[in-house]
Amino acid sequence: MSVVCSPLRVFSRSLSVAASCSSSNATSAPPSRAQVLALYRSLARSARLFSSHNYRDYVQRRTRDAFRASAAERDPTRLSELFAEGQKELIVARRQGWINSQFKTDKSVVEFA
Repeated sequence: MSVVCSPLRVFSRSLSVAASCSSSNATSAPPSRAQVLALYRSLARSARLFSSHNYRDYVQRRTRDAFRASAAERDPTRLSELFAEGQKELIVARRQGWINSQFKTDKSVVEFA
């Protein structure tokens, strides 16, 4: 017998994990490479929550562009700020994805291809 979690329970758990990460890293050392890559993967995966291809593509493009724009950053303080900002964006993307999944629509012609 499998246990089914409600979307709200998964959503609230992801918020608490992201909030605990952002509060613990606010004044500490800059994020490690592994932490940054995990944030990137989480943001990229959050695009899957959107039923509309327009929103999915926007989240993926925004994530990719934001990480490319800050790839050359070396200042530890600025890296910590960018990491905290990324975690806030992850919370927003997950929340909006969950809301979007509550109002599913039919697939457009573009999505059938």
